[in-house]
Amino acid sequence: MSDRKRVVRMGRGRGLVPGSAFLLLLLGGGSVLLSACASTAVPKEHLYLLPLLGRGASPSAGKGPVLLVEPVKAVGLCRGDRIWARVSGMEAEPWVRHRWALPAPQVVRRAAAAWARGKGLFSQVRLDPLGVAGDRLCLRLTLTALEEVDRPEGIFARIRMEAFARRISRGKGEGRPSARVVEVEEPVREKDAAGVVRALGRAFGKAMDELLEAWIREGLLERPEETARGVPPGGA
Repeated sequence: MSDRKRVVRMGRGRGLVPGSAFLLLLLGGGSVLLSACASTAVPKEHLYLLPLLGRGASPSAGKGPVLLVEPVKAVGLCRGDRIWARVSGMEAEPWVRHRWALPAPQVVRRAAAAWARGKGLFSQVRLDPLGVAGDRLCLRLTLTALEEVDRPEGIFARIRMEAFARRISRGKGEGRPSARVVEVEEPVREKDAAGVVRALGRAFGKAMDELLEAWIREGLLERPEETARGVPPGGA
């Protein structure tokens, strides 16, 4: 039987009392149950971060602004460290023995920094605002969905974020901010928890790429070739 979800309801949860031991409790008394539990090894928990291209790369040395990734906010189920799955028409349930290594907002914040370092557009990528001054792009994300979605046509990884970005330039102050909502779904190729996490990583990367293109269109960032020539935001 898979470790998928199924922790919430009695009788279906691999994370609750096993069905055979529960039956023994009804038929043979507590001592039998204690003996069964004592002989069962504690299952190992698997911890995950979002896998991304550029993960582990050294900080970028581009000529663009400093990127400050502010603490990520989250709503609903996204606040904790559970990996959630939602079957069409049903409430979400968590994977059993598979969790995020950190609360989901921290996982997403670290992934955003890793993504940015892999782009080579920013002179620095920072999580700590202490000492950050001058030309900078401040990014604040709100995570509203990070989950597996099961539908008749297949299994998908879904991410939804609200993104607020503002460019603060030395001598020019704060420019016009950007506020967008991005939502991306990716098919899950391997039908296990690791496969779901890999698909969520691909979805997150595509969502961030979509934000990047929007920032360029809106003049918050220069395209890479313009950054190399030193063209200011919105300049020619």
